[in-house]
Amino acid sequence: MTKYFVDEKTKTEAYVGYRAASKTIVVAFEGSHNTQNWIVNLQFLKADFDYPGAEHARVHGGFYKAYKNIQVDVENDVGALVDQFPDYQVYVTGHSLGGALAAFAALDITVNRPHVPVNVYTFGSPRVGNDAFQLYFQAQISNSIRVVNKADIVPHLPPRAFNFHHVPREVWVEKSGVIVVCNGSGEDPHCSDSLRTPWSTKDHLEYLGVVQGQGAC
Repeated sequence: MTKYFVDEKTKTEAYVGYRAASKTIVVAFEGSHNTQNWIVNLQFLKADFDYPGAEHARVHGGFYKAYKNIQVDVENDVGALVDQFPDYQVYVTGHSLGGALAAFAALDITVNRPHVPVNVYTFGSPRVGNDAFQLYFQAQISNSIRVVNKADIVPHLPPRAFNFHHVPREVWVEKSGVIVVCNGSGEDPHCSDSLRTPWSTKDHLEYLGVVQGQGAC
């Protein structure tokens, strides 16, 4: 690990590091500290996504603000590792709220370092932006996996009725444990979108057999 940082206003935490054996640079974002309260208080107000070429893209205002507060740290620390290890690939990951921040970070790295391969793996991520945002994300990020565990409630938030749309590609772990690779739309009706309430907060706190721990860390 080369850098750990936290934004005191939003309590957003993340770390940056590298693994020489696999030639990878890793950016990892922590999930929300209090999952229950975070779900209850989730706001749906959107903000403009002010990136070049992202016309009409709008994103969740709270998620975007949380990322903006650590954006400079991510750019500086990942940039330093990219300069140090130019042949390494970048992997960006996060659980829950951290999955939303990972989407922003991946785009940030790609826009600033277009020659660097960026891979995104998130777990239990909420929807981040509108359809124009997810189309922009697809155009910039070629390798993205968004894992959804069973009836996890968080990937169903904010609702599609509020004009939010998931980034692809969903990989859904069904109740039976069968892993389904979904289509590239981000909203495959045969995957987790096929579920109706009741959804589960319990399913949000364990992914692929790994308990996310206190505060989803």
